[in-house]
Formats: sequence, C-alpha cells, structure tokens
Amino acid sequence: MAQTLPLAGAPPAGDNAAFASQTAPAMLLAGQTNLVTVRMVNRGTTTWRAADHYFLGSMNPADNLIWGFNRVSLSAEVAPGQTAAFHFEIVAPLAAGSYGLQWQMTREGRGFFGQPSSNASIRVLSAEAPDRALDRQSLPLARADPLTNDAVFISQTVPTLLPIGGIAPVTITVRNTGTTTWNETARYRLCAINPIDNRTWAARRVFLRSPVPPGASYTFSFPITAPTVAGSYNFQWMMLQEAVGRFGLPTPNVVIQVTDTTAPPPSFTHQPANRTVAAGTAAEFTAVASGTPSPALRWQSKAPAAADFSDVAGANSGTFVTPALLLADNGTQFRCVATNAAGSATSAVATVSVTVPGIPPGFTLQPLNKTVVAGATAEFTAAASGTPPPTLRWQSKVPGAPDFSDLAGAIDATYVTSALLLADNGTQFRCVAANSAGTATSAVATVTVSGSAPSFTLQPTNASVFEEQTATFTAAAAGTPAPTLQWQSKAAGAGQFADIAGATTGTYVTPALTVADHNSQFRCRANNAAGTAYSAVATLVVSNSPPGFKRIHPKMELQTGDTVVFLGDSITYQALYTQYFEDFVYTRFPDRRILFRNAGVANDRATNALVRFNDDIAAFRPKYVTLLLGMNDGGYRDFDKPTFDTYQRNMGTLFDRIAQLGAVAVPITPTMHDGRAARMRNTPSEPRDTLYNGVLGLYGAWLREAAFTRGLGFADVYSPLNHATTDGRKTDAFFTLIPDGIHPDPPGHVIMVVALLADLGLCSPVSSILIQDKAGQLTATADNGQLADFSAGDKISFTFTANALPWVLPAEARPSYRRACAGTSHSLEKITVQNLAPGTYELRIDGTSVGAYSDSQLAIGIELQENELTPQFQQALRVAQFNKDKNANAVRPLRKWWEQLRDKRLELDKAIAEHDPNLPAKRAAFAAWLLTFQSGVATLQTLVTSFEDQIYQANQPPPRRYELLRVNPAARTR
Repeated sequence: MAQTLPLAGAPPAGDNAAFASQTAPAMLLAGQTNLVTVRMVNRGTTTWRAADHYFLGSMNPADNLIWGFNRVSLSAEVAPGQTAAFHFEIVAPLAAGSYGLQWQMTREGRGFFGQPSSNASIRVLSAEAPDRALDRQSLPLARADPLTNDAVFISQTVPTLLPIGGIAPVTITVRNTGTTTWNETARYRLCAINPIDNRTWAARRVFLRSPVPPGASYTFSFPITAPTVAGSYNFQWMMLQEAVGRFGLPTPNVVIQVTDTTAPPPSFTHQPANRTVAAGTAAEFTAVASGTPSPALRWQSKAPAAADFSDVAGANSGTFVTPALLLADNGTQFRCVATNAAGSATSAVATVSVTVPGIPPGFTLQPLNKTVVAGATAEFTAAASGTPPPTLRWQSKVPGAPDFSDLAGAIDATYVTSALLLADNGTQFRCVAANSAGTATSAVATVTVSGSAPSFTLQPTNASVFEEQTATFTAAAAGTPAPTLQWQSKAAGAGQFADIAGATTGTYVTPALTVADHNSQFRCRANNAAGTAYSAVATLVVSNSPPGFKRIHPKMELQTGDTVVFLGDSITYQALYTQYFEDFVYTRFPDRRILFRNAGVANDRATNALVRFNDDIAAFRPKYVTLLLGMNDGGYRDFDKPTFDTYQRNMGTLFDRIAQLGAVAVPITPTMHDGRAARMRNTPSEPRDTLYNGVLGLYGAWLREAAFTRGLGFADVYSPLNHATTDGRKTDAFFTLIPDGIHPDPPGHVIMVVALLADLGLCSPVSSILIQDKAGQLTATADNGQLADFSAGDKISFTFTANALPWVLPAEARPSYRRACAGTSHSLEKITVQNLAPGTYELRIDGTSVGAYSDSQLAIGIELQENELTPQFQQALRVAQFNKDKNANAVRPLRKWWEQLRDKRLELDKAIAEHDPNLPAKRAAFAAWLLTFQSGVATLQTLVTSFEDQIYQANQPPPRRYELLRVNPAARTR
C-alpha cells in the first residue's frame, strides 16, 4: 500500500540535517551535571543562523525537559555542508532510572527537521542510596558505600556487516566502578549475552590479560567469527565473575548483518521514474526489487544543494508518495535501497520537477486568411501562451464538411499546406492549444485559391522531313499558375499517346527519324493546379532520302585515348564553345580520358586549314574533327558563285583528307552574322553586307547536303543562334548574342554547344533515382550510378555513387544555359520520391542542406543539376574552372603561335611569288623562327597536359550520402 510520508523528517523547504556524532555518559547520579557534545551536518540549502531561530532541540519525547532544558543555541553560522558542534551540560533527573538522551535540529515556528541523533540510554542512580550512589563530582570514583562488583560501558568497535564465516576484530572498553580488582585468578570475564552465554560469535567468554583495579578502564580485543547461516544477529556483552554472577551495565546491543556472498544481492526489476508535478501536489515513486530472502526497502532523498542522500523516515515500502511539494523542492532526487542477507542494491535516481500551477492556454497570435494561386502553398501561423507551455495541433474543414478534423503531423506553430487546388478554395483552418490546465481554439482562417486552367496560345503544326533528319514541334500555353508542359507521341496504328521522356519544354526536337516513324502523331499536354489541356495533334511525314544520300554519322562515340580536333577560324580560337564541350565530356565521362585539340586560327578560311592540316590536325591522329569554317570564306558580301565554289572545293578536300586519316568529319554550319548588332556598334570601318547572314545560311544548307551525301557527322548552330536572337528581340530590341556581328559572346557559345551536343547524340541524363512503395515498403532504384545502404525509417537515407557529374558552366555562360533549358535536356539529375506523407522535406547531401521540397514536388521529381548547393555541382564547377584556366592560359596562347605561323608562311609565299631578292635571308629567318615556334608550342602543350591531369583528378564522382527528412509536416486540405 502506498505510504504518505514526510520528506526526510518533513523539513521546511531547503532545511535538512544529518547526525554526525554524539558523546554522552552511560551513568550519572541524580542531580549530577555532565558535559555532552552533539555534532550535526547541514545537508540543506539554507544557512543556520541563531537570528533565524535555528536550535538543537530535545527529542524522545519531543521538547522534553528531562535534562533541564529543551533547546541549545548555535554558537556560529553553519553554511550548507558545514558541521555544527553543540557543547552543553546536562543535569540528571532526581529520580533514579534509565533515561533517553536524543536531539534533533529545529527551526522555531516551522518544526523539527533532518536526522535525529542516536538515542543514548543514561542510567541515573539515586543519591540517597549509598550502596549504589556515585560521587557527584566525577565518574567513576570510589563509592561512599562501595559495591563489591560494578562496571560501566565506555566504548566498542563492532562491524555491522559480515559475510558467512567471516572473521573480524572487535574491541570493548569497560570501566571498573566497583571496589575489587578484576583479575584472572578471581575468574573475571567478559561474557556474551542476548541470549545469555550464546556462542553465536564462536566464543562466549573473553579473558583478562592483566588486572584491572577500581577506577581503571580495560579494553577487550578479540576476533569474532560470523555464523554460517545468513541473517541478523545480536552482539552484546557484560562483565562476569564466574561462580558469583554478571554485574554492571551491558554493552549497547549491535545487530550484525551476516550475508551470503555466494547468493546474488538484491536487484531492481522496476526503477523509479522522473516525475513532473505542479506545486502543491504530491509525487509518487515506485520501485520493485527481487532477491532471496526478500529484501527490505527504504527510500532516500537528496535536496538540490545537499551533499548526499539521506533516509526518508518511515518510507519503507515499494511505493513512496511525497507530501505536497513546493517550488523549492524542484530538482529533489529520490532513490530506493534494497537490503537482504546477500547484500544491498540502490535503484536509479528519479528527479522531481515542480512547476508553477497551470494556466490555461490563450492565443497571442491568431491565424490570418490567405489568398493564393492554385498550385501554391498557404502558410498559417499561430502562437499561444500558458503554463505549462501548451502543445499545438492544426485542424481543417473543407467546404461541405460537418466539422473540423485534425491534420496529421501538424503540431508546429506554423502550418504549411501542400500545393493547393481550385477545389481547396474556401477550406478553413484553425489551431488548438492544450495543456494540463485546459484547451483553447484559435480564430478560423480561410484560404482563397484562385487560378485559371491552361490553354494553348501556340499549336504544334505538321512536319515533313526526310529520313535521318529531325523534326521540330513547338507549342505554348498560358494559365495561372504557369503550366508545365509534356510532349506525347503516338506511333502510326498505336492505341494511345505516351509521354516522351525529358520532353518538357515548349520545343521538342525528335531524334533522327526513319520511314518507320511516318504518320506518327505528336501533341503537348499543359498542366497546372487548375487543370489540364491538350494541344492540337501534329502529324509527322517522313520521306525516303533523295538518291545519293547516306546516313549521317548517328552519334559521337568516345573512349579513353580518343582525340577530338576542333578545326575552325577565330570563333573556334575564342575557345568558348570548345571549352563548354570539353566541360560536358569531362563531367559526363569521367572514367574516359579524352584528348581535345583546338585548331582554330583567327581570320582563317578552308584554304588556310589545308595548309596547316598535316601539322595541326593529322599529327594528332584524331577520331573526330569538327569543322567550323565559312564565316570568312564568304567574304562578307553578297553571294558569289566562284567564291562559293572555292569553299565547296576546299571543304570537300578537307573531308577527303580527314577520311584518309580514318577519322569522322563533323561539319558545323557557319554561325549567325548579326548585321543589326554590327550597325548598333556604329563601326563604319566594317561595311559588312547586312544580308550576309543569308549567304551563311546557304553555306550551311550545302554542308547539311554534303554530310548526307558523304555520311558525315553534322551540327547546325546557325538555326539555334537565329532563333534565340529572334526570341530575345521580342522583349528587348537591342538583344544580341553576337555583339560585333561575327563573334558570339559566352551565352552565344552556349547556344552553339547545346546544339552541337544534341546533333552528335551525346545528350543523356546524369543520373536518376526513384524511390517508391512496393508491397507496402519503400524501395530505391537508380540509373547511371550505384545506390547502397538504403533505409527508410524516421528519414530516408542512402549512399549514391554517380557515374557522372552535372554539366556546369562558368557563371558568365549560365544565363543562356538556363534559357536553352540545357540542364533538363542535356544534364538531367533527378530524384523522384513517391508515396510520402504530406509535408515539407529537407534534402541533405553529405550533410549539406540543398533545399526543402513538398511531398507533391518530390512525387513529380526534383532536378538537382542546376542546384548550386549540391556537392556535385560544386565539384563540377571546380572542373569547369580548371578547364577555363587551361583554355585561357595555355590553349589560346598556343593558337596564337599557329596564327603567327600562318602569317609568316603567307609573307614567305609572297616573297617567293614576287621573286624577292632577299628571299634567301627571309628563308633563313623563317627557319630560325620556326625553331622558336616549335619550342613555344611544346612548352604550352606540356602546360595543357598538366591542366588535364588536374581535371581528371577533380572529376571523379565520390560516394555521396543522401538524407531526406520531414521538417514541416503538412496535409493536403481536400
């Protein structure tokens, strides 16, 4: 049964004491005075001061006046942890008998507290009985009418715990208060009593080793042997004269616990637990201990500032209930001690937390109405106060519902909905605050959801192409919020349309087509939170290629050791589209060491490229050679047939010589000539034909035809540059990608390389991770990488080692990269997580937070390739920076040497043609310079190789740890 007991003697809050020691006589004459010393330790949190009415008070019974008074004053302040020594004289009662002497700390007006002193039994002899009386001046002295035999107990040292059969030394000191001398001849002994003459401790007599005259003290020192059965045994002795009888006062009885050390000590099968209660209420603690024999229990407590635990008076059952607790009791610790013959055990410590009385919740911040666009989330915030601090939970009520219902997991001050639909318009939200003192409900907040379903403003049209060509379809849709797009296709005779992977922009370009694709249909789907719309259907007509056409080389295949040469003029010499192409290969194929060779020379034409072909192209044994020539070949004037014939002839020769190397030629259309941008520069020194861009278009068309005829690779950069410029000028009349009319800026080179990579068939996702529910369990799969250590508990976590890095460009190139949607089409890095509970989730990669996403966003899939917070983006950016440094510090200076070589060759050719009389000297000078050229080229080529070593050390994808944690639980409101 539970006991309601005082805490450590029911001390006032903060007061506690522990008994330290006591010196008192065993015998006094009636009316005799004697000095007594009692020591108490301050175990509380307050300082004992006489001014605060702290005293040592008489006990047994409380406030008795047996010894002449019931209070002893403090002689000095006693701080917590210090010991107070009380020295005072007592006066023996006039009536003979045995009297108890016991003291305890008290504070007037508030009561006794702490542990009392041990009870001392003092024998008071009658002063009128000369046969037993003692001299009043001191103890012991010769008696007025001496007794034959008498003795008083002085002290003893006795153990209180022994193992079975254990041996321990003891000492007992007594004083001869009789008139005879104790000696062995007269057969004086110390004898065991309780019970009389017991052999509990192996001996029942202890002999004297020397005589003890009257008034002298004698100490018996002897070993005792514990019984062989565990239990509690008495230890008490008394003086004896054999054949005469026992005499004097016996020693105080000591109970010695004999334990079985082979048996296990008690153990706790149920530990007391921490408790939190309001001030003025009680706390209950429970402990259960097992053992053989069944252990006895006692509870102990320790106030916050106390040095150690002390027993709680009367608390000796398995359940202990405190009295009503005060705030000052906050932090008090409790434990239970279990004891039996085999030993003792102490429970875990339980702490009580005492809080101020509860105050019902009240809202200090109410949620407000919200208006959002369909597809967006709405955020509601509330705050409530109370004691203890209240918990919160959010509720919602959809239009037509009878009442509010709780939102799963919505227990924070701020609640964020999932993406809202038009059907969620009018949904109401409120917050409920609750604590132990009551419950409160906030004001109701209503969400208004607005928006419009998608509608197509530009429909795709039918397309007609030859086999091996691509077809382009374009569509545009409006809506609120802005709709997402998804292209679909349906083969001739197929039952229904199917999504085209990755086709999510306004323009979709098919791969190279075959006649099997004839009559395929295409359409675009637009979707937002307000609805879905489908475009008109466009039909594809694919015709057989004209006679003499061959298949374009379908895809650039790169392996370790392959060399790619970029042959061109000043646009190639800029080393921008070539640099971005290299960035792509370095990050997409980090396991393959590909060599790149920039062979661009400013102002070059096809005829100049033929002159340097052996040294600048063939010497590097390329697998692929791209050719960007034509800007200078047309002469910046109206179309001229002889000029065009020369271009065709020289390009044809280049194609032939590349084929002789066993390499694949990849002609690239000339870039756009932006005559308008040239005019805006106000440079009359360059009277370029404003229609020259059309001439370049003709050159590009011939290159396409030549590629089909010869079965070459082919890339069209002319069309994307023109399209991007036209689109840009719809909103900005001064927009240009080619500020000087000839040389594209970095965004222009991005448009070029995006087209080049697409036409060469190099576009593929970086990686794809799909986490979905299968048979009630989340599972993970990945493409283009290895996924391991997957777990889905409180959070989703796994290790992913990608085969590639995202394609990242320097900052100056990124605007055009985004405008072209190059991340999605060329470098898709996607994570899709389906079947998540509604809410917001934080994604961490290698411990770095890279963003927070709703469950609906994750279900559709999030793209990471342009997320600058990811470790893989930063790694790819370092690769791009190394490559930028390579091209700026090594490649372009290297190409400058080749430009000088061309110019010096032209000077020498001119001298030969004009029969210059200084020709021998000029030949010698050229030969000398050629040595300088070779040294300079070799030095820079070594630097190129050094940069490439750095790049291939930096581009290796390491294993990365992914973690997905729910940080803001939310629920869809419909």
